[in-house]
Amino acid sequence: MKTGELVTGRPKTDAGVGVVTLQEVIIGDLRWHLQRFGEEAPDGLVLVGEQFCGDLRDP
Repeated sequence: MKTGELVTGRPKTDAGVGVVTLQEVIIGDLRWHLQRFGEEAPDGLVLVGEQFCGDLRDP
């Protein structure tokens, strides 16, 4: 978005939904990251805050 705002929710079309396959070797690190940085809700964000999302929101 050109406004730089973060928009959450379902994608407009099914083309925006996908499955990500991870190698077993990364699972422990991902669990650690989620416990330390992730939002607690089942549908919580994995990358939270300016340190992670700032560059993603810049136009």
